[in-house]
Amino acid sequence: MASTNTQLQDGASPSSGSSSWKYDVFLNFRGVDTRNDFIDHLYSALHERGIFTFKDDQKLERGESISPALLKAIKESRLAVVVFSENYASSKWCLEELVNILECQKTRALTVLPVFYKVDPSDLRKQRRSVGEAFAKHERDSSVEEEKQKVQRWRNALSEAANISGWDTKTHRPETELVRDIAIDILNRLGYNGLSGLEDVVGLHPRMEKVMSLLKMGSNLDDPSIVGICGMGGLGKTTIAMAVYLRIRSRFVGSSYLANVRETCEKHGLESLQKSLIHDICSVSDTDKKIRNIDLSGEIRNAVRNKRVLLVLDDVDHSDQMNALAGTLDWFGPGSKIIITTRNSHLLARYGPRSHVYNVEGLNHKEAFKLFCHKAFWNHQPTQGYEGLANSMVRYAGGVPLALKVLGSFLIGRSIIEWQRALDRLGQQPILDIQKVLKLSYDDLAHEEMEIFLDIACFFKQMSYDYIVEILDACGFHADIGIRVLEDKALVMIRDNKIDMHDLIQEMGWHIVFEESLENPGGRSRLWKYEDIYHTLTKKTGTEALEAMVFYSHKTKEMSLNPDTFSMMRKLRLLKLSNVQLPNGLDYLSNDLCLLDWHEYPLKCLPSNFQPDRLVKLKMSHSRLKQLWNKRMCLYRLKYVDLSYSPCITKILDFIQVTNLEELILEGCRNLDEIGPSIKAVKGLGLLNLRDCKYITVLPTGCWLKSLKELILSGCSKLKNVSQVLACTKCLIKLDLHATRVKELPVEHLMLTLLNLRDCKYVEVLPTGCWLEFPEELVLSGCSKLRNVSQVLPYMKRLIRLDLHVTCVKELPVGHLRHLQFIRLWDCKELTSLPSGNYWLKRLASLSSGNNTTVLIIPNSKRMSRSHGRNILEESPSSSLIPKECQDLMGEIYPKNSCNVSSMDLKNLFKLVLYFGELSFSIIGIKFEKYFKGG
Repeated sequence: MASTNTQLQDGASPSSGSSSWKYDVFLNFRGVDTRNDFIDHLYSALHERGIFTFKDDQKLERGESISPALLKAIKESRLAVVVFSENYASSKWCLEELVNILECQKTRALTVLPVFYKVDPSDLRKQRRSVGEAFAKHERDSSVEEEKQKVQRWRNALSEAANISGWDTKTHRPETELVRDIAIDILNRLGYNGLSGLEDVVGLHPRMEKVMSLLKMGSNLDDPSIVGICGMGGLGKTTIAMAVYLRIRSRFVGSSYLANVRETCEKHGLESLQKSLIHDICSVSDTDKKIRNIDLSGEIRNAVRNKRVLLVLDDVDHSDQMNALAGTLDWFGPGSKIIITTRNSHLLARYGPRSHVYNVEGLNHKEAFKLFCHKAFWNHQPTQGYEGLANSMVRYAGGVPLALKVLGSFLIGRSIIEWQRALDRLGQQPILDIQKVLKLSYDDLAHEEMEIFLDIACFFKQMSYDYIVEILDACGFHADIGIRVLEDKALVMIRDNKIDMHDLIQEMGWHIVFEESLENPGGRSRLWKYEDIYHTLTKKTGTEALEAMVFYSHKTKEMSLNPDTFSMMRKLRLLKLSNVQLPNGLDYLSNDLCLLDWHEYPLKCLPSNFQPDRLVKLKMSHSRLKQLWNKRMCLYRLKYVDLSYSPCITKILDFIQVTNLEELILEGCRNLDEIGPSIKAVKGLGLLNLRDCKYITVLPTGCWLKSLKELILSGCSKLKNVSQVLACTKCLIKLDLHATRVKELPVEHLMLTLLNLRDCKYVEVLPTGCWLEFPEELVLSGCSKLRNVSQVLPYMKRLIRLDLHVTCVKELPVGHLRHLQFIRLWDCKELTSLPSGNYWLKRLASLSSGNNTTVLIIPNSKRMSRSHGRNILEESPSSSLIPKECQDLMGEIYPKNSCNVSSMDLKNLFKLVLYFGELSFSIIGIKFEKYFKGG
């Protein structure tokens, strides 16, 4: 909320000529009595409500005169809270402040609010007991007449202030309620009448706080600034803006709140808004001052220049509105603040570094549940029996206040059966009051952006940004800029390179498509529900309107289709199907297809008349395809081919038509025996997956291998020229050679992060060199002839996972590998010791070791609390019993941590470190010397 100053800097003042207040409240108090308890609590309560408060935190020497800056702060405050405490009267500083506060009460209408903190007001008025003693001391310290007169002014001021009605801690219990009552009373006194109805808005205060921090209200920056409150419809942007406006408008010379800018422009034009702005800032009407229509923007510039103004523009949707009402920040005087609410954050870009965007987040579950219950039950808790349904409704609303209010208001007073029926209906028929608000953002899109939005809503939510752009570009869209527009308008979010959207926004997209053809699914542009796809294909009701048919589950009822099922779908560009039979063949597929993903495609070839010149992705896993493409096909856009587990594929000889291929997946094509030499025509292949292609004997070598980043040859047991292939690669970072016949590894020139040599029984030596710096995962299990593991491991500084299962390793020099988390050492029969010291063990998440399999799991102490006790040691059936001398010590430790350990093998486990929450044990001692080696 307010970024309030706790110390006033010299020179800090409102704009020249301003009659406005800079502070809402000035706190006058005796620090030693109240600073660290009551005053801090009161300051926090005021701060949380957006009350701009001055609290002097400087610790000045007693007797020092009040600085001009402090006197200025008193004069620039609307209210003064004077906290009288036990030692208040002993402070010359406090008394001098009080004199100035009372002077401002008379000359500047400063409101004085006393708080009697653990003192009797009558003691202050009559100046007896500790108060009288304090003044007696002041008088003794006064040697000259001027000082005696000052003490008398203090006496008069104290008596006068003590007679003002205020709060007494003796009659207000507990103290927390007193602090709250003071804050609310001050809020009302400040005249925020409009804000009183917003005080109970759920989640409002933390969101106001974020806007206030972006406005930098407590700073001394003179430059005007602008903050955009952005987000999808229904999140409460207008409520936040109104609350902030009501809270801070008194600090400005002039202020204007222009509501519903979009709607007003449509009905009455921009001129009406411009005139309203001029009227608000200048406090004149058309009859008082002639407002010329020739240059209203010029009139606005004249009205706001050299003035510190606050302007709120609510629901802005077009740059023309910004041009007319807040053209540039240079229009406005020093310290001016402009707030806009909008669904299009890009409107703020024009203002450069002086603009800030606050993307409003939805309510968290606790806030959402509270708001929903207030609307549905007039309470903060659901009626008994409604708890589960209430939670379901809150999850559906997804933190959107509008949806929570509409749902709660609709359901209040209804029976449990009615609630259940309403919940069932929501998935099929969204509530129009919610959709109407959300759809405003969609209606404002250009046609291409609408198409991109609907594709994402129906098919691509939470998918990779790069993948979506690639597919949509192939469809003829300008996906990059289109997605950015959707993001600016809060219709999508880009997180971790994935595109996401709110469930209600996605539902709105579905509803738009559904309304294209209410009765016939085949007449809609997009189909994603299995029932609609099944109806359209089996009944042959597809039309030219249908552009995309995508279904992601393979667990569907089998469909048997006619050859001409797709003949009317001539504009189909996305097709993803599974479990479809074509007993009489297939006559037609749309040439506009950009994505063809057909799991278990039942035919040996694609239609002969199929010319997919826009095709980017072809995925036909588990298919019966024998011939992939014919020579007449134009496939220059094709980048991704997946034919995994297609048993009829025996040869792929012709790559001339797919020279732009980037990924080729042939995993599990068990009868594939040849990759033709024409693959050399491919320019930028990044991934080649030949896992379990057991009959391939030779891969073509050459420049086509230079672009490979990932090569999977696992299970290619007959491949003879692995070393020659590796020598041709330049960019490889992931290499899987599991169960190949490779003998030599020419990888010194590569920066491999993953190397899998599992069961490579012919590899005897790992190469040395710079490549050792890069691996993060190294799998050497089953490399029974490998000799130099211990020599190369110390150089693998980035190693995270290490698998040495069934190797001849004798030493494990991993003590200094700071990133190592997982080690597998099963059946390493020649390994006699683990590294000394426990630094490396602290980072481990898993250690598997020993002939009799002992598994040590060390949870991250930050993620696991003591209450999460579980089996840390997992024994194998062949574990030997714990030696008798170990059992007593083990028995003392394990039961305390809920560990269930009955037996284990310690012969190959030399140090055991358990991390349980913050507890750690190193089991090392004289009794264990015959089992343990090292520190």
